Amino acid sequence: MNTSRLLSEKDPFQWVVRYGRADLLNDLYNSKIVAEREREPFGRWALQDFRTLANETTIETGRRIHASSAAASLLNDLDDNSAGARDLLIQGVNLLPEAILLHSNRLEQLRLIREFHYLPSNQ
Repeated sequence: MNTSRLLSEKDPFQWVVRYGRADLLNDLYNSKIVAEREREPFGRWALQDFRTLANETTIETGRRIHASSAAASLLNDLDDNSAGARDLLIQGVNLLPEAILLHSNRLEQLRLIREFHYLPSNQ
């Protein structure tokens, strides 16, 4: 196999694919089509991907906020680790001002605020 055609770790497209995979795994974990005893591996894989995405600075801030909140939800659900989930939520809250200020007009800023209304304010 020609490895020169594979995506590098820093390739932005690689993160888009990984983000899609994390969402799919999370949907499978939360779905009713997967048997209850078979759901945990999907949740663990999604948690691993979302944690990696939340810490990756090369992807857009809005996706990092979503990844940190999804990871917090999974961590609390799978491991009953509320302290770790809180830390992930705080990470998302700290990214929120940056994400809002990156948008060029007030309408886009308000849309982003509405999208992440579930995050508590750090003000």
